[in-house]
Amino acid sequence: YLGGTGSANALDDYEEGTFTVTNAGDATGVITQESGEYTKIGRMVYIRIVFDVGTNFTSRSIGGLPFQVDTDLNGGSAWTPMNVLTESNNDEQIIPKFANGTTNIHFDKNNTNNSYHLPNTINNFYRLSGWYITNS
Repeated sequence: YLGGTGSANALDDYEEGTFTVTNAGDATGVITQESGEYTKIGRMVYIRIVFDVGTNFTSRSIGGLPFQVDTDLNGGSAWTPMNVLTESNNDEQIIPKFANGTTNIHFDKNNTNNSYHLPNTINNFYRLSGWYITNS
């Protein structure tokens, strides 16, 4: 056991599973193929997502993360490199960001909150992996 006899063992809180990637309430965005896998150790959640966009999104978000993102991201979150297979705009750097207190991911362009990437049928196949801290 870790941390002495009186401490809870964080490794006791281990879980693996799958989840469904959603359009996060977008009125028009349609996801045609998706898969999501996660591993949760304590409050840290590692995810892997693959999804294909069937119709244009009017929002920059997808949803469906298996656990709510901590309301204070100063607690830690990070992304491993995200690969986006595109038919055009290959010079566009797409940055996924966890949305505090939700189960959503936002997509920004070129690491700025002032320029959003909307998942659409031109840039249609997305693969990403990373980790975040959850409240639970």
